Amino acid sequence: MHDAAALGFELARASEHFKRVFRAESCDRGGDSIFVNCEHGYPFPAAKRPRVMRTLSEVFAPGALTLPEGLRTLVVSPDRELEPGMTVRATFTFRNQGGAVATGVRVRFNIPEGLVYLVGSGELDGTLLDDELGNSPLLARGGAHIGDVAPGEERHIAIAYSVAGAIENGTTVELQAAVASFELPPVGSNVVRLVARSRPQLQNALTRITIEARQEPVPGSEAQVTVRMHNAGESSAHDVVVVAPVPEHAVYVAGSARVNGREIERDLAVAFDRLYAPIVAASLSASASATLVYRIRIDAPLPDGTRITARAQVASQETPAFELDPAALVVRAAPDFGDDRTAFSIEPSSDVRPGQRVALTLTAYNAGTAAADTATATIELPDALALVRGASSIDGRPVRDRRKDPLTFDLGRIDAGEHVELQT
Repeated sequence: MHDAAALGFELARASEHFKRVFRAESCDRGGDSIFVNCEHGYPFPAAKRPRVMRTLSEVFAPGALTLPEGLRTLVVSPDRELEPGMTVRATFTFRNQGGAVATGVRVRFNIPEGLVYLVGSGELDGTLLDDELGNSPLLARGGAHIGDVAPGEERHIAIAYSVAGAIENGTTVELQAAVASFELPPVGSNVVRLVARSRPQLQNALTRITIEARQEPVPGSEAQVTVRMHNAGESSAHDVVVVAPVPEHAVYVAGSARVNGREIERDLAVAFDRLYAPIVAASLSASASATLVYRIRIDAPLPDGTRITARAQVASQETPAFELDPAALVVRAAPDFGDDRTAFSIEPSSDVRPGQRVALTLTAYNAGTAAADTATATIELPDALALVRGASSIDGRPVRDRRKDPLTFDLGRIDAGEHVELQT
């Protein structure tokens, strides 16, 4: 019968009220190794337990089984919730409760996703463990070499993490330490579970609306409205919606709405301008952006200086609706009588005899983009022709002759695309 030296680890919490002791004893009883948990007071035959991890390299590996909580002296601050950018500090204490020296003791911590090791924080009894590159052996596969631990000797390990700047709200972060020696397989500490609290932030300087004309913004031309949504927060925004009504004095160009370059009306099953608040992004990750683009056609005619103002509101499940600063462009419109539809004719144009009346006809066509409010026409006659008073008309209505400048006629308002006919 073999005599096996009993080895144990006591991990004491800072508070005396929560002091816990875990003892791991290895002895030979007919070939079965017995591990005794002093908190529960009953043995577990090795044949009925899961496979014991023999080295720290197997601990915390992807897909590895969770290490049983044998030692309950891992203390983490904060101990419930964490936020992006916060520092998380952990301390782990253990003691050799056995009667023999524990040799080749090593300690390892896990590093959960969402946490980053804070360089210079890994310490053993107040002594820095980092190498010259700032790497901590506490996070290495083989753990940090502690050396031999004499009976009754206690060791203290400290480490700190920084929470990532972006972490999903509700993410559970689990911290655990493990200790092993040549005589004992890895023993896990208690698992401390922390819940991340973070929020998206859609209301920021990068979330904005713009409106730009493809060419000069004149009546009848097209312009593009762009709504850019940026998540400057720490977690994803879900079901991001945009309320983007078509601006006044414009109409929506059918089929032009795109989100990140992808046509959306097929998914919406309705025209974009008929839907009040479409979901443009089911999930918008932290630091990510989504862009909604659609085209409009400016009404014609319009007065010069008309403002086309684009407005939008943005919201998500986590963010109440907020309004973006509006964007506008100014319409440039002017009347134009310079094309060939504005014409002047004389009838008859040849074989004119002295004393014969000649009919002069001016067609003034406004081919511009704005109305001519007070259009006038002036006719210059050669010396051989004289005005016949009372014979002038505009669009068939008689015109009262002026006493001064009888050859200058008030044509009145001529809207864009309209014409006036002067006869005299």
